[in-house]
Amino acid sequence: MNTENKVLITGSSRGIGLAAAKKFLAEGWLVLGASTSENRNLKHPNYVHFVTDLSDPESISSAVQNITKKYP
Repeated sequence: MNTENKVLITGSSRGIGLAAAKKFLAEGWLVLGASTSENRNLKHPNYVHFVTDLSDPESISSAVQNITKKYP
């Protein structure tokens, strides 16, 4: 897994976020995806999904802590 080029994409489970995630994956990036629901639409070795509610500050804080620990 290439972790040198990484991007965080919110709303990655559908629509524009999903399209953006696919584009970055095609270019070899590590994509850290976040949405309010489990990932059902994207399976890729360079894709990691986090369930996060961006309207909830505690959820955001938890996600950021997890992401920065695992993918500095």
